Amino acid sequence: PMYYIEYLHGEMLLQKGRYTDAIAAYQHFIQHYRSDNFKKDAYYKISLAYWLMNKKELAKANFENAKIALEKAVE
Repeated sequence: PMYYIEYLHGEMLLQKGRYTDAIAAYQHFIQHYRSDNFKKDAYYKISLAYWLMNKKELAKANFENAKIALEKAVE
């Protein structure tokens, strides 16, 4: 499977303003992609989508997930 396609799909949906669908695509990517690469970016984009939906607490939580994923990727 090419799960990176889900990441790209999330990018497209985010650009179109389909935030809920973008979040679902990014979450699918995070759950199935084995490497840590791009996971921090996916969490960050989820955070942006929630922020744009005015769901500040979910945005903050996913931003924290992005920071954790970054730390994992650097190890």
